[in-house]
Amino acid sequence: MPLKREYIITSPFGMRVHPVTHKQQLHEGIDIKCAYEDIYSYADGEVIRTAYHKNLGYYIDIDHGYYVTRYQHLSKFHVEAGIKVSRRSLIATSGNTGMSTGPHLHFGIKIKETGKWVDPVMFSPVTKIEIDIDGKKYKGLLDHEEEVSYVEARKPFEDLGHKVDWTNGVKITITDYYEWAIDKLIGVLQGLKK
Repeated sequence: MPLKREYIITSPFGMRVHPVTHKQQLHEGIDIKCAYEDIYSYADGEVIRTAYHKNLGYYIDIDHGYYVTRYQHLSKFHVEAGIKVSRRSLIATSGNTGMSTGPHLHFGIKIKETGKWVDPVMFSPVTKIEIDIDGKKYKGLLDHEEEVSYVEARKPFEDLGHKVDWTNGVKITITDYYEWAIDKLIGVLQGLKK
């Protein structure tokens, strides 16, 4: 989720009576209790929109491949459109902008192919990756839990100051990195689903 702490959902996904308009309509995400707190990217992706809308307030859309995440009612942006972000990187500060009854974060997930919003609590994303390590290709899908291990395994490369675009096909030569870092990354990649 977009917070680095346990969270409380104040309004779940699904049909509800809107607290401002008092009309029954689909709540296209979840409302999370938070007041002017740091908000983090749900997964690796590219920021495709930072904008203001009278209902949504300040909001951010991030493209993650086959789905898009949306973060609404923000008070401050820490990214701009066109920027690539990693899972759990700082993107915004929550707020109380737009049509809102108090400080909170509205978080939504939309499947690009269908254009439909899905319940973020029930959603289980997969990340498509393609990596070439010293001529051996690793290609497949990681579910959200496996992606946590993948992001952890990437950390030594980033700590060593190597700029790697992890969102596209990555080519790594073993001589470029410490062998233990390669071994850890390969350990995660061997379990890839095709």
